[in-house]
Amino acid sequence: MRTIEEFAKSGEHHDVMDALSLLTHAYISQCGISLGDRSVIYVAAERWLERLAWMDLPLSEMARKYPLVCVMPHITSEYDPELYNEYDICGMDKKELLSVCRQILMDELFDEATNEVLCWGIIKATEERKKLSQEIETTAKDGTCLKGILTDQQLGCTYLTMTSPFEGIHISKCELVRDARELLITGYEDYQRLHYMERDISNKSLNESSVNRMLQWLKDCDCAFISVFRSELKDIRDVNSTYLGLDNNWEAGKQLTHEENRKKNKLMVAELLQLGYGVTKVKGVYPEGMTDESTEESYLVVNRNNDKNFMNNLLRISKYYNQDSIDYKEKGKTMRALRSETARENRKSKMMEAIDFWRNMIDGKIIVKEDIHPLTRKTMGEELRKMRKLQTIK
Repeated sequence: MRTIEEFAKSGEHHDVMDALSLLTHAYISQCGISLGDRSVIYVAAERWLERLAWMDLPLSEMARKYPLVCVMPHITSEYDPELYNEYDICGMDKKELLSVCRQILMDELFDEATNEVLCWGIIKATEERKKLSQEIETTAKDGTCLKGILTDQQLGCTYLTMTSPFEGIHISKCELVRDARELLITGYEDYQRLHYMERDISNKSLNESSVNRMLQWLKDCDCAFISVFRSELKDIRDVNSTYLGLDNNWEAGKQLTHEENRKKNKLMVAELLQLGYGVTKVKGVYPEGMTDESTEESYLVVNRNNDKNFMNNLLRISKYYNQDSIDYKEKGKTMRALRSETARENRKSKMMEAIDFWRNMIDGKIIVKEDIHPLTRKTMGEELRKMRKLQTIK
């Protein structure tokens, strides 16, 4: 029997659309039959989708922006989303992918052409990706020379760091951007826009129409309150995906100054704007670590364009800047919840009600403050102590 490598060598020469069609039909055949086989086929098809994303074919733009499951119905009309989207896939490491792939070949589930494109995709998926550190340079529309370092460019994500004229600005997009210089220009323009936004928020009061518009966002869009303010760098889950200062030399336990926190906030807002979200400055009081209350500069982030990756992007950004969680409200819902990357930290909306952030429109900012609740006549601190006491009793 031919090996995976031998099949893959032949598979490399297949037409990308033919390969995706073969793998989509193979995927359909395993829905409700085998989770493992279905998962391996999906992984292989993703590598062909990435190949498509680098081309200029009718589905290439969709391949750059959307996951495979969204592209499958456009590859073949036999893929019915209502029928097949309910079937899940599972994560596998390199050893498991190769093992299941060999078993598929031994069981002779598919024809030779399908085996070839399947094996090519699995070989590509199990190859170790080289870390990028590619210097890029371009010119903005206003004539400014822009420089940056491209660190990742693959299906579903493009990351770079601006080095000039602003240093250490992280720019990302949840799609494969073929020309990273375009992303560098967009990031620069968004960072410039941030400065104008901060000036306008500081100097202007909210009028009735802007308040009504904000309330409409809260009703009709996914929204979240997010900040990178923190008094101390702690509870680091992954040092490789945590902001450690411009020189990458911060260590756990570092006490963060107000200016360091403000610098982090600017970096975060630049990325939020680049992702296309609405951003409004907020001042707030937050119970850091659910123990102590701390004053911080926060932002109301609005998913104006209904980005399906909205919450995942915010959780990724929150984790990168060493935050406990985000205060998230789903579109059409009135209840809010604290969300974090770890399920253990997903404190639901009842906790939010106990903390009870109450907000007032004052001097052009939404102020979140510890104040007397108009109904309970209790302060936020009293509500927190009451909640902790109830938790202790339970």
